[in-house]
Amino acid sequence: MRRSLLLLPFSLLALLGTAPAAGAAAPAMAQGRLHEVSVVSVPAAVAHAAEAAVHIDWRRLGYDVTFVAQPTGRGQVHAYTDLASRSITVYVRPGQPAALTAKIFAYELGHAVDFTCLTPSTRRSYLAARGAVHTDWFAPDLSPEQRYGSGDLADTFSAWATHSTPYYSSTVGPVPTPAALHALRAYWSCTR
Repeated sequence: MRRSLLLLPFSLLALLGTAPAAGAAAPAMAQGRLHEVSVVSVPAAVAHAAEAAVHIDWRRLGYDVTFVAQPTGRGQVHAYTDLASRSITVYVRPGQPAALTAKIFAYELGHAVDFTCLTPSTRRSYLAARGAVHTDWFAPDLSPEQRYGSGDLADTFSAWATHSTPYYSSTVGPVPTPAALHALRAYWSCTR
């Protein structure tokens, strides 16, 4: 299963494949393997700055991360998370602000949190906590993800993990306050 983060104006998520079945338990976290950051055609300082801006032990999620120079012709794709291979690829454009690179990295980690920590029940509870009980979790096809629970969770997780909201784009609920982020952190407790 592959997820793609596209920017229109900031993000649009394409979910290819199928979501976990309703009532299915969240997958267990990967154990016993060190998960690393790879850097391909991007200054190592860019990847290290993004990693340093994310204030969690993201390796506990069991995903490998690669920072790659934005290839020509990729359009607005900024990253993708491949759930099957437990890998995240972050594309970095020349001159891209470090805060945006960190936000994109943390946003993709939010999808890893979703599929590592959450169940259909905790997703419903999260939406209730955000005041969005009638919101669907997954975006259909190439619909803008910021209008759906999965995008809101990824965006909110990113704000919490980076202690920053300048690139917040979810329309499911308001930009979370520090107090709201503190209250919501239980949904990604598997990162601690």
